Amino acid sequence: MILDIFNLIKSPRVKSSFIYLTASIVSAGVGFFLVPVLTRYLTPYDYGVVSNFAALFTLSSFFICLSNSGYVFRNYYFLNKVDLSRSISNVLFINSIIAVLVLISLIILNKIILINLQIPIEWLLYIPLISLSQILIDITLGLYQAQNSAKAYSILQLAQTVLNLGLSVALVVVFLWNWQGRVLAQTITAVFLAFISVLILKKSHSISFASKSINKQDIKDFLKFGVPLIPHSIGGFVLSLSDRFFLSSMVGVSATGLYSVGATFGGLIMIVHGAFYRVYLPYAFEKLSSTNDSDLIKRKLVKITYLYIVLFIFLSFSLYFFSKMIFPWFVGPKFESAYNYVLWISLGYAMMAAYQMFAIYVIYTKKTKIAALRTDFLAALIKLPLTYFLIKYYGPVGAAVATFVAYFITAVSAWHINNKVYPMPWFSFWYSQIKNA
Repeated sequence: MILDIFNLIKSPRVKSSFIYLTASIVSAGVGFFLVPVLTRYLTPYDYGVVSNFAALFTLSSFFICLSNSGYVFRNYYFLNKVDLSRSISNVLFINSIIAVLVLISLIILNKIILINLQIPIEWLLYIPLISLSQILIDITLGLYQAQNSAKAYSILQLAQTVLNLGLSVALVVVFLWNWQGRVLAQTITAVFLAFISVLILKKSHSISFASKSINKQDIKDFLKFGVPLIPHSIGGFVLSLSDRFFLSSMVGVSATGLYSVGATFGGLIMIVHGAFYRVYLPYAFEKLSSTNDSDLIKRKLVKITYLYIVLFIFLSFSLYFFSKMIFPWFVGPKFESAYNYVLWISLGYAMMAAYQMFAIYVIYTKKTKIAALRTDFLAALIKLPLTYFLIKYYGPVGAAVATFVAYFITAVSAWHINNKVYPMPWFSFWYSQIKNA
């Protein structure tokens, strides 16, 4: 079984994807790279405000974006160049309208946001701007990926990472602008690279700002694609980021800052998983489709899945003991207690990895709507009251426990749905070994 995974890692598919994987891992790890610096110059309160801003930005982006990058990526293979350009233009038109509506909503709710999240109204104005900027960047990245332009894709993605890192260090460390410096670095990075993305899209004739480009059918088609995905996106937000809001309002913004540092460290699990999953998903699809769903292949995939889950649970415990040893010098005395969150959060991410591994076979059947409803949505409904009560009775660590429980529910639900729509030999994968013994 170890040999199977080793052969997968050495396969040509992995080698051809190396550039994408490297760029994605570096970009995903930007938060981790900044931890030792930011924890020396930011207080837990400052770090909490930054985390709350990121969470509010993520929630707002779900409504503004409407999963547009996936829509554009899909259309690349079905539309000619002229129709694709018109489609992208209409996507951006709708995104801009929604961004204005989100901005109005944030202004109306600014007092509630200030009291609970400590984000002043003038900084709320940046959220729609960053979101629209990131949309332009993501569309450009999506087109590069569809065109298999790995080098251009990586240059743009790594440029965002390097610029974000550099500006954050300059504004927080050199100019001592506290949490404002971190947020401003994200804003400047997004806006600058959005401008570059517009130039790229214009040069390739992939976008038009002419009023004649507005097309009702394109708008209707995009809304039909994106709106039904909002509940799924909100479910994902509740699972991953709602705990920040509970901690800020029930305990304090400083508690959110400590929690965020622990979550960033625990998130190393997902960076490792993301790199493997990008390769394993097409590998599993290829094996299933090319062998007509043979029992032998199914048993092999089940073995890999079980070994993978056990490995990530082991990595979670290892990460916790490792963090306990290095936190005093890695994050400094102000954030040393953040290691208390690492175990439960990393175990939660291990369960998320398990969920995605089980869900591979549901995706293979294309029955994803039932999976989204019974996994993300169900777990999100449970997590909201669970987070409240666990924080109330066990303190801030209750938020991390609730995260683990929620992701455990998603994993079990995905496994159950898999057995309904595409049964795998989860309990009989060893039969072939017994018969050959």
